[in-house]
Amino acid sequence: MRIRGLGDISTSKLWLTVDIGIVAAGNAVALILAARALTPAALSDFSIVLLVATSAVALQRATILTPGFATQRTSGQGAVPLRWALSVSTPSGVVVGSSMLFIAPGQDPVSLAIASVPLLVLVLVADVARAYLLNLQAAGRAAAADSVLFAAIVALFSFVALSPAAATATTLLLVYDAAV
Repeated sequence: MRIRGLGDISTSKLWLTVDIGIVAAGNAVALILAARALTPAALSDFSIVLLVATSAVALQRATILTPGFATQRTSGQGAVPLRWALSVSTPSGVVVGSSMLFIAPGQDPVSLAIASVPLLVLVLVADVARAYLLNLQAAGRAAAADSVLFAAIVALFSFVALSPAAATATTLLLVYDAAV
């Protein structure tokens, strides 16, 4: 299906662009609201966790999802079964989240690691689900799901930002976990 007035842009490509924008905006808003609520040291911890999460997503895409989908396009058969991709995402999230014990510069790396593990697991599993929706030409559904996530992040982070006395990096990570 083509969209009138936009030349050669298909509806699927437009939804893909919208989805990417929603994910990027969600991460940006989370960081901006975190900056308003956290001390500089806590913001550093939170930012490192987000950096590790986005790096883990990129590594998962580069090593598992993209090669599998490229093979599927050339051979016609799915190269990465959904169950397998999800079963890899979960332990990867646990391992990477646990690494916060050694990476986080903050005062309480144990709490930060405990809050990071569910975030990493959820972010990696959500990325697998998003990739499968995009592969099935269901970019509109992926954008809708990411819109709900964006709204939850904005709502929950705004609530925490209004009471900065209670805000810590661990608190915001648990809020992010709840949103995802």
